[in-house]
Amino acid sequence: MVRHTDPPELVPDELVPYVVPSYVDERLDDWTLTDDVVAFGDVETPLAYERWRATWERAWPLDPASSLVRLTAIARELASDLELSSDVLLSLASAGTRANRTIDDPAELLQLADEVERVRDAVRERKSTGYGFVDVTEGRSRVGLARAWSGAGGPEVIAADRSLEVSMRPDSGLHLELAGPPPRSIDSVEEVAVRSSGVEIMSADGVTLLPPEESVVLTWVVPGAARWRVRSVPEVLVWARTFGGLPESCRYAASVRRPVVLLDGGPSPSAVS
Repeated sequence: MVRHTDPPELVPDELVPYVVPSYVDERLDDWTLTDDVVAFGDVETPLAYERWRATWERAWPLDPASSLVRLTAIARELASDLELSSDVLLSLASAGTRANRTIDDPAELLQLADEVERVRDAVRERKSTGYGFVDVTEGRSRVGLARAWSGAGGPEVIAADRSLEVSMRPDSGLHLELAGPPPRSIDSVEEVAVRSSGVEIMSADGVTLLPPEESVVLTWVVPGAARWRVRSVPEVLVWARTFGGLPESCRYAASVRRPVVLLDGGPSPSAVS
């Protein structure tokens, strides 16, 4: 996030009932959208709030914290060859571990932008692949990947409950472990479709239909999607938002001589993608 000017003292009339101020040392620091907007506000109110907030702040969503942890590990491996400073590793690690960090020196910001792009180019030159999740819900047009995953750090469980464990594996992609009885597994899942009768799973082994009580975890993988696919993608695309957003935010902050704030992984009112 880059705050390019101070928050305004006056609130647009349509937002007055739904925002509250916060202060630091008796000085206005921020305006926050309240929960009342859900119960009493118009559906356009959050969008109006975003437009108003953009008059003093810009935000760039990065990739999920768990994904940035993997990118940080790759950057550490490449640090010597790319002559990376400790700052780029600290910045990526801060975002990956949800620890806020503020960078305000213009020279440091420009250096960080340059080094992140060097990491991006090195990841591209590795020619490794990751996995991308594509929302193919009927009637929806979604640009880009709904989520992505790199196998650089080994297998990872991405969702689980008592009935089903969903994991990613570097060699075979999406893998399911069903508690049963009897216990069984489904490897190399290619497509998932949520239906009224349960969840239909297309994999290298064919088609499997799981009843709703055994498949709720799969609806968490790509929230809001009724149908999604898993595809092999160039690894550099796994961190497309970070490789694009972090250098852009740093150069913008340096140009307006304002700090970049790496926010924690929680929902930010100004970080809606």
